[in-house]
Amino acid sequence: MGILRQAGLAQPPIPSRANGDALLTVSPARRTLSGRLGGIACVLVSALALGTLCGCTSTATTKLRSVVPATLKGWVPIAYGNAQISVPSDWKVEYEQACWFMRTPGTVEVGPGGNGICAPYGGRAVPVVALGPRPALVKVTGGPRRSMNGLTLIRYLHSAAETSYFIPSLDVALTLIGEGAQQVLRTLTESPRSWVLASGPAPVVPSTWRSLSFAGVNFAVPATWPVLHYDTYGPPCGGGSPVFGTTGVFLDTDSKLAVSHCGELGYLSPKQATDGLSINRIPTQFFPASTRYGKCLRVHDLTACLATLYPYSVLVLRVSVPGRPKPVIVSIGLAGTGVVARTILYSLRPTG
Repeated sequence: MGILRQAGLAQPPIPSRANGDALLTVSPARRTLSGRLGGIACVLVSALALGTLCGCTSTATTKLRSVVPATLKGWVPIAYGNAQISVPSDWKVEYEQACWFMRTPGTVEVGPGGNGICAPYGGRAVPVVALGPRPALVKVTGGPRRSMNGLTLIRYLHSAAETSYFIPSLDVALTLIGEGAQQVLRTLTESPRSWVLASGPAPVVPSTWRSLSFAGVNFAVPATWPVLHYDTYGPPCGGGSPVFGTTGVFLDTDSKLAVSHCGELGYLSPKQATDGLSINRIPTQFFPASTRYGKCLRVHDLTACLATLYPYSVLVLRVSVPGRPKPVIVSIGLAGTGVVARTILYSLRPTG
């Protein structure tokens, strides 16, 4: 809660998520997100074409669900897509590896690409946890079900040493291998990303925040955040990095080629996710113009489309600004419950 207090924000409950690749329209809220919602913006039903927005609103009040992070003392949260787990801080983390290494005292494998334990195979004393996308060639429905932190889990694989679950509401799979891995299961919860991209009214920007502009985009951030300017052509914080590097605002004109100032994917110790904002004036080497984007949001006359690469603790968006020939790349750090990130996201608007 320390970060929330510094940012001038209260801990809100989480609104419901929008499903599919719909175009989501969010209007500014006339009150805070705490309590009950009245007048929820509707969602475009077509998941294939980004067409006309519906104009209807709901007058019914909705009881919002509060999400409390299930992180244990001395553990670090790790996110993939809409899901988050926590692991001991001395475990090792690998992102998008071809196979899973068993590193003591424990390993967590995150993202696509895992094809089981790498040789030589370890013993049951070394726990391995894998969090990633739904397996494409495995039937994941119809198995035994259980509940964990309000989520429904479907078990699709079980043996003496290994158990795999599919979580339908989060569209992720979780595999637990070896002794000690089962304790990670009780930390499973929704990630900050799921809250940031949920449907519902936009948060109210605190009066303690300040408004800035760059590359045709106005945005609001906590007044205490440093603002750093770069002129390098490289990935934004989050382009190839599982977490945002440092809390602050990074504004990049991309006028010359240089290496990134953020960490890269691979084998590393768990890193605590942080809030932050990075804006790159042009598409980068990690997110070129050909990068695939999924769901698009309409935010104050901006069109912000989500990059499908690296769905970890940084939200990367291609933002199209009216009157500008090329989009900008906006990266927002996803920490805590996502309230700071959501407030930044829905503060974006065209300059002028």
